[in-house]
Amino acid sequence: MDFLKKKVIAWSKLATGGARPLAESVGMDRDFFARVLNNRRPLPDDNAIALEAALALDSSGFKGNKIQSNLARHLEDVEGVLALGFQMHCVAEIRTTREARGGVVPQKYAAVIFSYGENTRLSVLRMARDKWPNFCTRFKAEQLPVLVVDTDVLPLLNGLDMGIRVDLWDWLNESFFAADHKQMVEAVQNILKTQLEVPEEIRGRVRAAHRLTRKTALEKLTQRNSTVALWPSGAIEFARTHVLSPVTEEFMPANAIAIRRDGKRVFVWIMTIGEDERFSIPHGVIAAVDHALVFLKMPWDSEDSHHVLFDGPAQLLADEKTDGDPDSKRNQRTAKWIRDRRFDVQPEQTILMREDGADLEN
Repeated sequence: MDFLKKKVIAWSKLATGGARPLAESVGMDRDFFARVLNNRRPLPDDNAIALEAALALDSSGFKGNKIQSNLARHLEDVEGVLALGFQMHCVAEIRTTREARGGVVPQKYAAVIFSYGENTRLSVLRMARDKWPNFCTRFKAEQLPVLVVDTDVLPLLNGLDMGIRVDLWDWLNESFFAADHKQMVEAVQNILKTQLEVPEEIRGRVRAAHRLTRKTALEKLTQRNSTVALWPSGAIEFARTHVLSPVTEEFMPANAIAIRRDGKRVFVWIMTIGEDERFSIPHGVIAAVDHALVFLKMPWDSEDSHHVLFDGPAQLLADEKTDGDPDSKRNQRTAKWIRDRRFDVQPEQTILMREDGADLEN
């Protein structure tokens, strides 16, 4: 059990979404797990077992034929995993088309294979650009071949956590255990091509997400001198108590970015309406954002100026389009329509309160 705890703590530090959101996803308190990471509290046995399942680890090393994104905030976190008997083989550097054309990028990427005995996992390991030279020196990655991926798939590259097709997995493992680096690179290239395919209908959303990613180094989403998008009334008060921040106008139709209770970062579209007002959801909004906030303007003598009418996935506000229904009538909504629908929004799908300890810049 002691080794299990060391293992899950070490791997949680490389979780692409952060160690604390990972812990929260299995029912742990974020602040408590932060103390565990700082060796100020012991990790309970049941939490260790839950984290092992969430990380897809087991006594043999790894579970399943997986490709996973990992974030090395500190190179010592990589060394912490290797100190437990895992090994890391650097296969290739991954560059976006933007970087290949000479553009400056905030993060660097490497395709690596982690192994534990005869068990392996393919990882897309990313880190801040200034850590890359030291990474290459420490882990013998100076002369890696380069794989280029479309800049539009960068958000997908950051969030990989899925199974690999059996034939591609077998190809990768056979080349790995045969120490055939050329075949390893070709296998990884084909795996990435398969895993990063973007359906045409969501390419617009991916490009919107990419614009946010490339504009922000280390997930700092606003700049002091930026011109932010105009926020509808109601959003300012809400942002004082919830993890919600404005974004620049280039990200429209999103007005903001937020963290949900499940730890997911989402683009947010915001609207304020009166009791008898109708509002139309602009074309493309549902496909371009993840989340929607609708505020109801309250009477002047009310205690609160606004009431949160809807806080949940934007897709829930869409209805099935009817053939022959003019575009001007589609997706029009009223406060009564929203109340009558009684949307089944799960608590974890709502925006996180600031008192829960989250911050968009952490």
